[in-house]
Amino acid sequence: MRSLEERFGDAIDELTRLDRDATTDQIERIGKIIKQLDYELRTQVNDDLQRYELTKLSDRAHALSVDAHDRVHRARTIADAAIVRERYALAHPTVLDAAPPTRNAFTGLVGNTFEHLERDRWDGFDR
Repeated sequence: MRSLEERFGDAIDELTRLDRDATTDQIERIGKIIKQLDYELRTQVNDDLQRYELTKLSDRAHALSVDAHDRVHRARTIADAAIVRERYALAHPTVLDAAPPTRNAFTGLVGNTFEHLERDRWDGFDR
């Protein structure tokens, strides 16, 4: 049987590998594993030093779980808000949208436009 440290490490690795497309079911499944490992930590580990080290791993696993859950919730909220904005824009085509489309005519420009004009002026073009 694998040690608690290895299993906490696996849970931490799995939480760090989650991307923005992770579901709450995946996070809750990992959370249940962490709770089971916490129970084993409380009931089976008697050595104080080992308990301290495993408690630090447990705290890190819980922090990553909360962070992953927050990321999923934030991504879902942003996606829902984008859908609401799109529906509103379709229902009210004459009203200007507070959040314009992501495509922009000035996408290639970085910095000040006059800097680009000044740079191009001395690239062999006399204007």
